[in-house]
Amino acid sequence: MSLAPKIDELRIFLNTHKFDLCCITETWLKDSIDDSVVDISGYNIIRKDRTHRLHGGVALYVKDSIKFSILRDCEFPDPEGPEVLWAKITPNRFPRGYSCLIIGTVYHPPPPAKDEPLLDYMMDSLSRIESDIPGASITLAGDWNRANVSPVIKQFRLTQVVHFPTRGDRTLDKVLTNLTEHYEKPSPFPPLGLSDHCTAGLFPKIRSKANIPANRTVTTRTANAESKQAFGRYMTGLDWSLIDTIDSVQEQYAHFSHLIHIGRLCGMNKTSTSVANQLLASKPATSINLKILANEINTALLEPQASFDPLLDNIETVSTEGFKNPIISLEATFKCLSTVISSKAGGPDNIPNWVLRDFAPELAQPLRCIINSSISQGTLPDIWKCANITPLPKTKIVEDAAKDLRPISLTPTLSKIAEHYVVHEHVKPALLKRLEPDQFGCIPGSSTAHALINLMHNWAQATDGTGNTVRIFALDYRKAFDLIDHSLLLSKLSTYNINPYIINWIIAFLKDRKQRVKLAHDCLSEWGSVRAGVPQGTKLGPWLFLVMINDLKVPSASDCIKYVDDTTVYEIISKGGPSNAQSMINEVATWSTLNSFQLHPKKCNELRVSFVRSPPSYDLIEINGSKVSAVSVVKLLGVYFQDNLKWNTHVTETIKKAAKRLYFLTQLKRAKVPSPELVNFYVACIQSVLLYGCQVYHYSLPNYLSLSLERVQKRALKIIYGYDNHYREVLQMAELKTLRDRREDLCLRLFNNIVSNPLDRLYHLLPFDNRDQLMELRRRRPFRVSFKKNRFRDTFSSSKRKTF
Repeated sequence: MSLAPKIDELRIFLNTHKFDLCCITETWLKDSIDDSVVDISGYNIIRKDRTHRLHGGVALYVKDSIKFSILRDCEFPDPEGPEVLWAKITPNRFPRGYSCLIIGTVYHPPPPAKDEPLLDYMMDSLSRIESDIPGASITLAGDWNRANVSPVIKQFRLTQVVHFPTRGDRTLDKVLTNLTEHYEKPSPFPPLGLSDHCTAGLFPKIRSKANIPANRTVTTRTANAESKQAFGRYMTGLDWSLIDTIDSVQEQYAHFSHLIHIGRLCGMNKTSTSVANQLLASKPATSINLKILANEINTALLEPQASFDPLLDNIETVSTEGFKNPIISLEATFKCLSTVISSKAGGPDNIPNWVLRDFAPELAQPLRCIINSSISQGTLPDIWKCANITPLPKTKIVEDAAKDLRPISLTPTLSKIAEHYVVHEHVKPALLKRLEPDQFGCIPGSSTAHALINLMHNWAQATDGTGNTVRIFALDYRKAFDLIDHSLLLSKLSTYNINPYIINWIIAFLKDRKQRVKLAHDCLSEWGSVRAGVPQGTKLGPWLFLVMINDLKVPSASDCIKYVDDTTVYEIISKGGPSNAQSMINEVATWSTLNSFQLHPKKCNELRVSFVRSPPSYDLIEINGSKVSAVSVVKLLGVYFQDNLKWNTHVTETIKKAAKRLYFLTQLKRAKVPSPELVNFYVACIQSVLLYGCQVYHYSLPNYLSLSLERVQKRALKIIYGYDNHYREVLQMAELKTLRDRREDLCLRLFNNIVSNPLDRLYHLLPFDNRDQLMELRRRRPFRVSFKKNRFRDTFSSSKRKTF
């Protein structure tokens, strides 16, 4: 019973006996307990938690080296039904005549639970498996309690192989299998933790050759205080002035890099560490070499770009005649170097960040020379255009690398310093003058809250007793950053008032880029050429994306809100009027095609907001021949919007997300972490979730939902300070406010920022009759807004609670 408290003992048990599979019943896990809590290194976990009442639940651990898939079709649709977890296992070696192993992890509650529903379900499921997966072997393991399993045994020719008591004098834990001849007699093991059930272990008669992790040696450079001092003496004694006499930026950087690496070779000794390569086979019959896997991932990530034409060496650059060559100052270079975060990983140039930060005074002048030469010559050191790719999974199980992995680029830190100068001194000022007011991403002083407040205000105002309907479309672009046509991007970029030297530098930045996938310290794929896109993880990438999407517009009767690549368009339809949504979406789709963007119809959704008694019916719109689903809830920039503009779903999902993190707070408390540090963890990891986007809904949040959120904070503080103190007392001890008060503070702070900044994206929403009255700072007066329904009254910008 209860897997989490026994996880350490289970980990030792599995690693000691080298089991390939482990079936667990009565896990007592919930949605709020993350997989990482019960994760065992070297194993994947599959869970089926009980959701309708306490306890129960089943889980299966599968060794990393074994390929598996979950049989969703066999799952019982009713959560109150039998608790069975099905998986298809394809081991590296398997008895001849069988195609795979179907394993079912079963938990059947004790009486008064009836046997018939379980048996009927098992019969149907096993019949389906036999039909769909010919040649499959069957193993059913778990806590059957007193269920009569003889009908299943007889029908499918299975054998119950556990013949010793597993709880008291009864055999409640059984294993039914058709592989009896391939296994030794089951062995009993002592119960884990405080469990009153014995553990049954099955071993094959002929042991397959164990996939023992191959030891390898990782060699790194020591970075202790003594080594750094020796390296420092070397660095301070160098004469960097030679770089000023070199003409080519490639040679300048080569000399710069060579001197640093020579110092590390001479002043910092090698150290070797033996580690185990635990990422083994995932295919049957043979193990996959990690480098091959990395190459396959890199190929899959680059494959969608195959249809794009790369920038050629003879691409026409912009004439710089009559323009001044931009120069980065020594002070700016030193500031960038001295603020480098040393704990972050370096890029493919293998220059550690601590070297750049600790020796900023010595490196500022040579780096300044390299950056200025790079800009004046319109070229970059080759390594600055290379990136190590960290593939982050979008889903728990990655089936398609191109779809299920998000590539994050790690470029050299020196390249980021050059990008920082280019962006903040040239690209950013030019774009801010031309960006459409519907773009909220990357704008100074703007945030997702600004975009969401604008949406909520417009929708509530449009439906404020008018009988209007709002059709909202949340659009999704497939690999928006990775499928940008470089030629088209440069064509748009040339229309901005940017120094030609900088444009030529950006051309060089995009041309001949390369990437490789990094899976481990010494596991790197081959370099692959990047034909399109802007790298995610760079400083320049988001701004180049804004250049691409800035001219996306919708018809005058519609509106659009953009936050970098997140795009929401909507149409306000007068009472009894026709909808032109299809025409609006057609224009967006046409623009997308012309700009090489790919809309993803299956991930686009429509939300309809209407408060008339009989809401009008509209045909579903189509994108490239595929219909877009109409939903009752849509997630926009992390906030859930309902078609009735209420917040029940958002609060429910927020509490679920926070509850998962509360479990970690409990574990930290059990580890005797001091209370102040627990409060810091709560504020950073849990309260931030509870407060995200609160300015959008605070004034329209009903009391019962506000109390639901407050209970999460109460529970967290009880975990930290115990259950004896009153809520107000622990708030004082933690130096925190109630969530309601904290939301109010955040709303007032944002409101005051908007009032004091006429350039703010939400300034136009303020209900001033005469905006010049803002200069009368000594006058205090309420903002009065005309409204018919409370829903519009309680939006952020219209709430009667705010005064100035």
